[in-house]
Amino acid sequence: MWHVLFGYTVEMKDEMSIQFVVLGNGRHSAPYLYSCLVAILMYPEHWGSFYKAYQRGKLASTFWHFNFEALLNENLFELRERIFGPNK
Repeated sequence: MWHVLFGYTVEMKDEMSIQFVVLGNGRHSAPYLYSCLVAILMYPEHWGSFYKAYQRGKLASTFWHFNFEALLNENLFELRERIFGPNK
């Protein structure tokens, strides 16, 4: 669900970027913090991408608490616009 909503692939850099988007959006649970710490330590060459992902989550409307199963029938582009704003 996160891959489709955020437009990320299943490559490791993108997998880790997803964690940073959610962290930036305010989800500060231990698993997200730990995942981001591991990503920074293991993939320092992608730090710029992780920072951009964090900022993307920080600038977005709060979404981390959504019940995404209930949103499965929503229009993807409208949902992205509601979270990230127009043209994001």
